[in-house]
Amino acid sequence: MKTSIQLLVLCIFIFGYSFIAMSGTDGPEIGEDAPDFVLKSIDGKEVKLSSFKSVKPVVLIFGSCT
Repeated sequence: MKTSIQLLVLCIFIFGYSFIAMSGTDGPEIGEDAPDFVLKSIDGKEVKLSSFKSVKPVVLIFGSCT
């Protein structure tokens, strides 16, 4: 019985925390520009997102090998 109550309290805490965490941040709106940032290319050069703004369309892909 004690374990069940502890598990219930833990579930309520996790649900409450995730609800608060999700409601605190606003995501980007449709049509809104992406924030400008700088990354290093494979060549080691710094590339700024805003440098591509008027040149051509940009597709951002952030991949990960896990």
